[in-house]
Order: sequence, then C-alpha cells, then structure tokens
Amino acid sequence: MLNRVTLQRRASGQGRRLKALGKDLALSMENLGEMLLACLDLPSQFARLAEALAVGRSVVPLDGEVADWPARLRSMRAVMLVRVGRPGDRARSLRGWLGASLSAWLATAIDEGAALGWVLNGAVNQCADARDALLAAIGPVAGAHATWYGAGAAAETIPWIELASRMALEESVDRWVALGFDADLPRYVSVWQRAASRWVEVVVGSAVDVSLSDLGALRSLRELLEEFATRRVPKNRVKRMAAERLAISEAEITRLMTVQAAVMERVDPQEVLRRRATVFRPIAKAAAELAAGGDGKAPTVAAVARRAKVHPALVELCLDALDPR
Repeated sequence: MLNRVTLQRRASGQGRRLKALGKDLALSMENLGEMLLACLDLPSQFARLAEALAVGRSVVPLDGEVADWPARLRSMRAVMLVRVGRPGDRARSLRGWLGASLSAWLATAIDEGAALGWVLNGAVNQCADARDALLAAIGPVAGAHATWYGAGAAAETIPWIELASRMALEESVDRWVALGFDADLPRYVSVWQRAASRWVEVVVGSAVDVSLSDLGALRSLRELLEEFATRRVPKNRVKRMAAERLAISEAEITRLMTVQAAVMERVDPQEVLRRRATVFRPIAKAAAELAAGGDGKAPTVAAVARRAKVHPALVELCLDALDPR
C-alpha cells in the first residue's frame, strides 16, 4: 500500500518550460504596454499600468480584490450558460493583469471595430496566445486536482468542480504574471485549486464550518473521548460523563460530537481515500509494484505516476491525504 512506501518527491523539469513561456508572455506584455503608451487616445488613468506593462510587469489589481469567491463562481456559471462570444473576449481574458477597467476599455474598442481596436488587436491576441500557452502547460496540474476532488462526488457537483478548477487555474496564472513570475507556479496552482474545492463546498452546501468558539471545546472533547476509550468507558455513559467533566449539557455534547464527526469525515485519511478509491487504488498498486521490484531505493513520484498513468500531482494529493499534517 502507498502508506507503506516512501516516495521521493523530486522537482520535475517542467520549471524551465514554464519560465520560457513566462518570458514569452512578459515580452508580449512589453509589446502591448509600448503600444498603449504610443496610443494618443489612452485615458490618463491607464498610463501607470501601461508603463509597468512596457517593462514586463503588472500593477494589478487596480480594481480591488475579489472577496466572495463562491459568489463569483455562481455568477461565472450563470454567465457561461448564456454566454455569446464577442470580438473583444480575448482582451477580457487579460483582466487578471490588465485590470477590469483597462481590459473593458480594450474589449469595447475591439467589439465596436474602432480604428484604435484594430491597431491594438494584434498585440492583445499575442498576449492572449502567450497566456493560453501558459495555461495549457500548467493546466494538467489543475486537471489532476479536479479529478481528485471530483472522485466520489455527486454528479451534479462535477460541473461546479470543473468550473471552479478552471477559474482557480486562470486566477493563479494571472496572479503569477502580476507578481513578476517569481513564485513556484505548480505549487501556486495547487494552493488555488485547494481554495477552489472550498468554493464548491460553499456553493453546493456541503461545507463544514467550525466556529472559533467551538475549537477549544472540540479539542477538549477529543482529548476526553480518547481518555474514555483508553479506560473503556461504556458507550451509553460517554455523553453523560463528558457533560459532567466539561460542565456543559448533554445536548451540547451531542452537537459537538456531530460537528467533530463531520470534520473527521473530511480529514480522516481512510475516509478521504475511501471516497476517492478509483483514483487511489491504481496509484497504491503502482507504488507497491515499484517498491517490490526495485533496487532498494524508494520510487519517485514521477515513476509512480508513469506506472499508474496519472499526473504526478495526483500522486502528491494521495500522499498529502495520507499525511494531512
């Protein structure tokens, strides 16, 4: 089994390719920035951003941060169900590092077929092409997370997972660009994918929220239940004894135990892997086979992924589930 096999987590050679794609995107940004600076009709409020783009940087967000990501996910789903393509959509796709206002200004000029839009359209397309290439290169990492979170999920939840995964992928790449390509992009994408899974839980109503006031009580209850298990306290006496020790009602003990059960269902490795057995089993089998037939060295994540015919990010997710600390 995978939990009995130590895997070597080696960095892949993907980093060089991503940096090259990032450099291409930076050059495209510089070109767009220079064209914007040469544009006499550029509104003055966009001058600072155009100057930053001209040196391959971004000063976005200029239009504020998104605070309610589940709400944005709902609105994105609604828009996609009735969406009609427009000529300026490629400019709109650059909102993450052009900002909402500048991308809207460019998109409107292109939609309306204005001379300004015609002049800038080539530079916009060049940026969009470079962004699309970067998204395609790192997209399999997001796809692995969508597969992981979708395994065992209800059929009606899958479209939400796929949309949230795409939204988080684009957000992570756009922020990576805005940060100057400095972060570890695969890890950055993974962080955003985990956030996306939380957005879906909120949207479909399956999120487990634990209030700050419950955290201390849950910790005390968990320690107490472990003590009772060691002492082999009869189950029919557990709630009453816990209520007496914690000086709260039995009804409150029942509520806390319900919250704890819901939390444990989400974080307990056995339960997590049971829900995702279709993903976990071939990976565990591949790890065991490589360990048994090897030369004493621990198999690498990449080797297990190749044998199981999955993306390495899925192997990493299985390992993280086994050791969620």
